[in-house]
Amino acid sequence: MNINKYKVFDVLRWTISYFLIAIVVLFAIFPLYYIVLTSFSKLSSISALTLSSLIPNLSNMTLSAYQYVLSSQFALWLGNSLLLAVGTLAVAVTVAFVSGVALARLNISGKKALIVFLYILTFFPFTAIVIPLYLSFSSLGLINNYIGLIMIYAAGTAIFGAYMSKIFIDSIPKEYEEAAMVDGQSRFKSFFTILFRIAKPVVIFVALLAFIGAYTDYAVINVFVTQGSLYTLMLGLYHVSSIGGGASAVNLNVFSAFSILMGLPIIAFYVVFQKYLTQMYTMSGTK
Repeated sequence: MNINKYKVFDVLRWTISYFLIAIVVLFAIFPLYYIVLTSFSKLSSISALTLSSLIPNLSNMTLSAYQYVLSSQFALWLGNSLLLAVGTLAVAVTVAFVSGVALARLNISGKKALIVFLYILTFFPFTAIVIPLYLSFSSLGLINNYIGLIMIYAAGTAIFGAYMSKIFIDSIPKEYEEAAMVDGQSRFKSFFTILFRIAKPVVIFVALLAFIGAYTDYAVINVFVTQGSLYTLMLGLYHVSSIGGGASAVNLNVFSAFSILMGLPIIAFYVVFQKYLTQMYTMSGTK
């Protein structure tokens, strides 16, 4: 009798668990389902949305939104976005990793205070300093200039990246580098062959943050870029999908199609470096 009660309780527990998981999964994938379905529909306004429009209907599907997006300056904006994102990635990863190594391996006076200061800086919203930066960069002639934008985005990512790199490198025994130097390698060579190779997960993680931050930002670049030839995808998204130049009114299907095409490079980044990102998330959770 007790065994039967236990089996019933176990089945009930698993049923409730799977039911709750299914609800969470549906809640998570519904926005993606909605935006993909909308991108192939003829819906141009959210006011035209009905329950029936959430059900796929092949007779109502069209590629007109994608054709409209690709016929715009999408290729130019994509190139600008990738140039900005890759430039930010290169600078941010270099500064963050070198700084993290210095904080983890060198005996710097006031190091603990500096680490706490870096940690506190990660809590401040970056958009809070947009106006001071604009005034400073304007006097330096860095408005409508990707060099200035790369400096801004890289600095924001490097602060958090240095803190994360320091924590990660602390978990790597110094004996690995010392053994390599005993075998005849220089400190510089052991830095790349040992430390950098082991720390690839945190390097890729910082690179992802830098790439996404520069690639998807709108608030900062909307202030620093006014020339149409320098528009990135985020600026192009609102330019192409707006109705009559109004920022509050957008073509829903065009907006969805543009968003999907814009997200492909980010998905590719995740797929290529999935192994290292998984290692980073696992190690972070363990610590």
